[in-house]
Amino acid sequence: MIENLSKDEFRELYMKLPEDLQDAIFAPETGENIEAICKRNKIDELMGFMINKIGDVYLGLLPPDNLFADIEKQMEGKTGIKQIVLEIKNFLLYQYKESLEKVYQPQSAGIAAQTGPTTSATDPDTPNQIPA
Repeated sequence: MIENLSKDEFRELYMKLPEDLQDAIFAPETGENIEAICKRNKIDELMGFMINKIGDVYLGLLPPDNLFADIEKQMEGKTGIKQIVLEIKNFLLYQYKESLEKVYQPQSAGIAAQTGPTTSATDPDTPNQIPA
């Protein structure tokens, strides 16, 4: 959806966002985390898709639930969807949970629960770390 916005439409949405989400849209770390998630999960071909969809979430155009549904559709027939969703929640959404709640209220009262930090089922005692 972000790719279909005019500059004026983008600017209008962008200016309404909390400052941390404005920063996240252009932060190098956002792109680096998306790239790391895609490489680690061997879905390099979906990098552009992921960048656009995360941008849509940050801009208030795509609720996180819909993001995860879109990823499932895009990855139909592939494995690792749960791991990718887990990493997106941990590395791209959790730090902005309060701002995302503001952007999506009243659409979604439960974003904080959806984007809370989670751990791998294989090692629940391992703290989450930024992807390398």
